[in-house]
Amino acid sequence: MSTSIAALAVRFVTPSSSTVPPPSMSPPVPIQSNWVFTVKVPETARPPASRVRKSVWLLLMVAPPLLLLANPFPTFLWALPANLRVAVTGAFRRVTVWLAGENILSQGVRKATSPASAWALYVLIFFAWHDGNAYSLALRFASVHGLEHITFVGAALLFWWHVTGAAPRLHPKPAQWMRVGYVLAMIPPNMLLGVALSFAEAPIYPYYESVPRLYGLSVMDDQVWGGLIMWIPGSMMYVIAALALLGRLLVSAEQKARTRKPHPPVVGMAQRPNGAGPTAVACG
Repeated sequence: MSTSIAALAVRFVTPSSSTVPPPSMSPPVPIQSNWVFTVKVPETARPPASRVRKSVWLLLMVAPPLLLLANPFPTFLWALPANLRVAVTGAFRRVTVWLAGENILSQGVRKATSPASAWALYVLIFFAWHDGNAYSLALRFASVHGLEHITFVGAALLFWWHVTGAAPRLHPKPAQWMRVGYVLAMIPPNMLLGVALSFAEAPIYPYYESVPRLYGLSVMDDQVWGGLIMWIPGSMMYVIAALALLGRLLVSAEQKARTRKPHPPVVGMAQRPNGAGPTAVACG
């Protein structure tokens, strides 16, 4: 179910969902590509910045965790023919043994995919593509736009991989309380960028000054709305994920308390209140 929802989310944010130009519109128009198909999109049909922020929000915070929550790797293995399944499983075992080695390359891969590195890469990609120059290049060139989406999804999958604990694992699964803090640690960077966009005194993305405006929004109004979407709904996604993890932590603790075996009585000695000497007591 979560995989289907994630697929719909990814399909929703593809650039081809932009407004289709009317037949009367004359060429030339730029070409914009995505994973599904290629479509010609006129400048007047480019989505405003606030809508693009929603696309980034879905690519980073909705589709990747839903895909990983489905834990697709075991299903993928069992869907393979028996011979191929054995071969793939053996290959992964060999890779796991190699990654457990002490050579420089193995250590580098482990460090590069660790929770700390995944968090840092996620923040770096998030901020880098919101730079005005990088953002304008992504809007003007389809290849750069594709690279932007690939890095967004790749960094998000690596980040949420540690949160969901999906297979295959290269690192020990973080404790539940650590995953709660891991998700909450993304709120300050997300809020910082949203606040910076909302309270900027000048347009950060000059590209939108060179194209016709849609929906009656000025460039600055569009930028403010984009920052607010990132600031409030974007931060709330991490809060919701943290609450879900915290709920699972509490449920797990409650189940352990219910299944815990009764503690055997502990026999000890205590002094009688009237000073008549010690007496045996049972506790627990």
